[in-house]
Amino acid sequence: MSRGAAVVVGASRGIGLGLAKRLEQNGWNVYGTMRKAPQGAKPFANVIENVDVSTAACKETLQKGLTGVDKIGLLVYNAGIATLTENFALEKVSEVDVDDIARQIDINALGALRVVQALDDKLTDGSKCLFTSTRMASIGLADDGAMYGYRTSKTALNMIVKNISTEYTERGIAVTLAHPGVVKTDMTGHFEGGISVDTAVDGFIRVIDEMSLKTHNASLVDIATSETLPW
Repeated sequence: MSRGAAVVVGASRGIGLGLAKRLEQNGWNVYGTMRKAPQGAKPFANVIENVDVSTAACKETLQKGLTGVDKIGLLVYNAGIATLTENFALEKVSEVDVDDIARQIDINALGALRVVQALDDKLTDGSKCLFTSTRMASIGLADDGAMYGYRTSKTALNMIVKNISTEYTERGIAVTLAHPGVVKTDMTGHFEGGISVDTAVDGFIRVIDEMSLKTHNASLVDIATSETLPW
């Protein structure tokens, strides 16, 4: 028996792909977004192509791809980009690319808002929304000057999601931000250390299962420990 519809935005590779597959194995009817579906067999049942979260057109594409879905039980926003410095090296103020910061904010933060706006009428009492963030977005934990763009974009995401939660909590919708840590993906796999995608997915699944209006709601959570991190 299906657990309902789960939408994973940013499911072409890495955490998003691994999570979409696991959710389907766990009984969810998964809809995953990709810029372009791979050749051959689909990695999961329902692939929504050509979703560019940096444009307003993504709303129509998502709505069309979810025709017939009345309620989304789980929404995961995992789309994102990052301009990463080697092993999180510090950046000099004079070297920071402001346009690149704006591009990361557009996708990592505003993209999430566009997606929620597109799917708002399908998110109802009992739905869960999980957004991939990072402890690097925590102002309280910031103690260096590395990765201006990525950190700023995720801090903006945190505030957007916190604002969303004030409305969604009243509607019975749990909203959580997740810190996965360094994961061995195409984006961060070259960094020292890091956990496997499977291990990260294990953490995401646990947090999803734990999420409720009383647990992890409107919080930034470390998926490895279920600890609430400071803003």
